[in-house]
Order: sequence, then C-alpha cells, then structure tokens
Amino acid sequence: MTIGGVAATVTGGTASTLNVTVPCAASGAAPVQVTQGGMTGAAFAHPLQGNVRALGVGQAAVVTDAAQVACNELPATGVASRYVVAVYNTSTSPLSATGFQISGDGTVPVTAARAVSRPGLVRAPGAPPAAAPLQEPEDAHLRILEMNRRENERLRARFAGDPRMRPRREAVAAPDVPPATRTIRVLNLNGAGTCNDYITVNATRVYYGGKVAIYEDDATPAALKASANPAMQAYYGAIGSQFNADMEPVVRTNFGDPLLRDASTDNNGVLIALFTPLVNSFGGVAAFVVSCDQYPNAAGNLASNFGEYFYAYQPTSTGTGYGAFTPDSWYWSIRATFIHETKHVVSHAARAASGAPFEESWLEEGTARHAEELWARSAVYNVGWKANTGYGSAAAPGSVYCDYRQTDAACLAADPSRPSLNMARHFHSLYTFMAAPTGYSPFGPTSAGGSSFYATSWSLVRYAIDRYGASEAAFLTALTSSPSTGAANLAARAGVSIQQLLGGWALALYADDYPGLVGATPDIQVSTWNFGSIFAGMHADFAGTFPAAYPLQPQALPFGFYGAVSVASIAGGGVKYFELSGTQTQPQLLRLEGAGGLPLPSTLRVAIARLQ
Repeated sequence: MTIGGVAATVTGGTASTLNVTVPCAASGAAPVQVTQGGMTGAAFAHPLQGNVRALGVGQAAVVTDAAQVACNELPATGVASRYVVAVYNTSTSPLSATGFQISGDGTVPVTAARAVSRPGLVRAPGAPPAAAPLQEPEDAHLRILEMNRRENERLRARFAGDPRMRPRREAVAAPDVPPATRTIRVLNLNGAGTCNDYITVNATRVYYGGKVAIYEDDATPAALKASANPAMQAYYGAIGSQFNADMEPVVRTNFGDPLLRDASTDNNGVLIALFTPLVNSFGGVAAFVVSCDQYPNAAGNLASNFGEYFYAYQPTSTGTGYGAFTPDSWYWSIRATFIHETKHVVSHAARAASGAPFEESWLEEGTARHAEELWARSAVYNVGWKANTGYGSAAAPGSVYCDYRQTDAACLAADPSRPSLNMARHFHSLYTFMAAPTGYSPFGPTSAGGSSFYATSWSLVRYAIDRYGASEAAFLTALTSSPSTGAANLAARAGVSIQQLLGGWALALYADDYPGLVGATPDIQVSTWNFGSIFAGMHADFAGTFPAAYPLQPQALPFGFYGAVSVASIAGGGVKYFELSGTQTQPQLLRLEGAGGLPLPSTLRVAIARLQ
C-alpha cells in the first residue's frame, strides 16, 4: 500500500481490510493505492491530517511528543519564508550520540551540503585590544569537581548522624580576628585524589575584613610576597574589599550564604581564601574548592580544614602589564574566579546542610558561571537583567568590549572595578559549541573536547531564567537549595520538561536578535544578552580566534522535494540545525528517521521557528 505516494507498512488485516501504519505524507486528500500479487488496484483519495505547524513570523513549535517527532508539516505560505529547524538529542549523557536522516516529500537527493551564514552585524574593529583572547584551562577543574562529587558521597555516609554536621548557621559568636599566621591543609591534586591526601602549608594573613580573610602561602617567591611587593598587597586588599562590597552580596542574594554552616564548622565568621604556588603546580588549575572541608577532620577525611575555604593560584612574574602571570594579569582575571569558587562553597554548604547529594557537574559549573555573570553585570558592566546587552563600544563601554582593553581610558573611567576579565570567557566557550553543535553538549565533555560545556550549560540556564524565571535570585536560589540534581532540578525550577527547555534554547541560540525579525516570542529569545552583537564584536576584534561573525551556521535545505540527508552523529545535548528558505508554494514535510531509514532514536526531538 502507498498513501500519498509513500509506502505504508501493512501490519495485519482480513480479506476485506488492511491495518497499516500511516507514513509521513502531506495532509489533504491523499491518494491510496494497494498492490497485491503484481496487480495494482485503482487509486482512491482519503483525507489525511498530519502534524501541521502553522507558524507566524517569530513563532516556534517545540515538538516534545515522541509520537509526533518523525513527521511534521509546514503549510504553504505563498511568500518568501525562512525557517530554522533544530533536531536535538535529549540524552543528558553527552557521550550518548546518535544519528538520523531528514527528508522532504520526495526522492531527489540534496546534491551538496551547504552551510548558511546568519545575516549579521558588521562591526568595524576599534582600537586593537591589548591582549589576545584567553581561554582558561578547565579540564583539570572538572577533574576536581568529579572528585568532590565522589568524595562527598563517601563523606555523607561516613559522617551521617555526627553532631558536628548540624545543618546551618544558627548563632555565630563574634569572631576573633583570624590569626596572623597559621597552617592550612591543601588537598594534593597530584596525589591520590581523596580527602586523606594533603599538603600542609604555612600561611600569613594579607587581608581581613567583613566576611573574608585572605592568606598567602609563606612559600610564595620573596619578590611576589605582599610584604615585599606593594602591587600584590594592594591587589589583595582590592579583592577583599570588592568581595565584601559586591561579590558576597551577589552570591548570598542569588545562591545562598557561603557561611550557612559556619557555626557548625570553624565558627569564625569568614570565608578563607588561600593563595599558594601549590595550585600553580597542579596543572592548569586557577582555583578550587573541596567537599572535604564541609566535613570534620577525622579518620577518612584528614585533608579537611572544616570550614569555608578555597585555594587559588598566584602570579609568577614580577613584571608589569598584561603578559603571562604578572600581578596585573593575575588581578585582571582572578576576581571572576574568586566569585566562581565562592559559589561552589555555597553549593557545598547547602548540600551538606540538607544531606542531599552533590549537584551534577555540568549544572554546578554552569551556575558558577552565573555567579561570574551576575557580578560582571552588577559591579563591572552596570547593566540589568533582560537588558539585551550587546558587545559594547568605546562610546558604550558597559560590556564585553572592555574585557580585553585593560588600559583603555573610556573603559577604566566607566567603572573602578576594571580592568576585569568577565563575560568574554563565557562567549569564547559558547562560540566553540555553536561552531560545531552536533559534537558538543551542555551536559559535560564529549569526544570532541571538554571544557566548553561550562559556558554551554551557562547559556542553557540563562535561557531558562530569561524565559521562565520570576527573578534571577528566586530561580538560582531554588536551584542551589533543591535536593534534586541535574536536568530534573533545572526542569523543576523552570516548570517545563527538559525536552521543552532544550528545544527552546536550541532555537534561541540561532534566532535571538535575528536581523530583521520583529515580534519574536519569548520562546526564541535570550533577553539578557544580544548574541548577534556580541559575536560580531568578538569577530571584529579577534577575527583569527572567531572567524565567523556568527558561529552557528545551519545546513541549507530547499523547500519542496528532496531525499534523505544523513547526519552521522549528535552528542547527548547536541543539536543539528537546518534552514529552509525561499518562496514556499506548497506544504513542506519534515520527515525524520533513524540512520538508513530505521526507526527514529527515542531521544531525538525537533524544534522549528519561523524567521521570515
């Protein structure tokens, strides 16, 4: 049997009836024809109604019903039209890759794969920035986070019922001034990777005020010690003052109190940050937090300082300016790291207080990047939530434009917190995903690479907040304090399924501020940032690193009849994009199948937005 010219699978019947699976064919009066024993019966018309997606310009359809994914139809518009189609893998295991094929209503093959460049802003570069883009190594940081998850589960069981694991900061005594010198245990990241393997350092306090005490390892090279280097002493003071003035309030308001369990741990009223050359020796790590410190120092947890701590690297060059590892360069980048790690302390404390398992690594890192963003927007850029902030310029220095212009007078005059490296890191890694979205994932490293998922998961959470959040603080605080983890946690805070979230996010990455698109629904926007402006600005300033003015380039498909286009693999959480454009004079089928025409993999979904 054929229906609408497409073979239908016969599943049973009688002498006078046939049971068939209706194939993906265009809606309307479909011709039905039966062939048996070499004889073909007369065709007759039968009404057929498919999954018709009638979209106005700026509207979207996210198809999360597995029964409807394989066959969708765009009704004829009769005018010049443009659609972006995102086929995405909803598996939250990034290594769970799968393939598929897409076809229209016909057998004519698409002769060549052609990428479509999104129309974009063309920006002339300003004065050359002082440094090339920096992508901070994060693979080692991920290794630490996975160790934290593993050790946290062990320690949660080890100290279950221990009276020292009281849940929260109930009544804190007026703290004494932290000692001027002390010993601190540092987890040995080059060792066994457990909370029993540590190195003891002697340290001197270089800042104390408010809710933070900063210590410097006594093994710091003499010329870089705060006692001998006025620049380092000034920078330690500036970091501490900024933490109290704007970092700690950002973290506490939007995630939770870093000192939530302080009365149960060391009861000293401060977060302790240790800067030590040991971190430099741990292979590309800028800073880290360990779950060991939330549990008592006892057998099975000998590395613990039992308090709120994080550990960070130091500069190694005594030079000035923004060359590698100078004090100036260190100060430029370390403050975003400082608030990032403070957010990890909040998460550790919240999970230990509730007895909940540690958050999944992708979501923990993505939300730590939100701590960086919130501080950047409130304390450096001075821009608001849903302000659609773009790249910025010399005339409007409130954004990414100033991240690499460390000595630019306009940038420095705009905010005393500068020079500061902030959102450029987010968009650098997000560019990696968007340039190859089938091979990368927001849910963790894939065979294509590792650390880009930090920013990709950040963008997924950013979309969820902008689309579904009542406020950033309410959304992120609930996410941090929830006993659930991962995709279930994020979906519960958004109030929609993870399939819906992924589909809307995938469309928004391409459709956000699409040139000429007016009246786009919130489903296809990231209203806090103008992606088109930001990527165009990065391209103008650093064309060698960002060769495209917009990194996401869908594969072109024609309206009308075309045969199967195969896609070998999409990582879990990855996306394959297509764009259909031209004058649409007839209904357009979007037929999805597994590789080679097999049944469609169960984790694949499709989302469609009309851009013209």
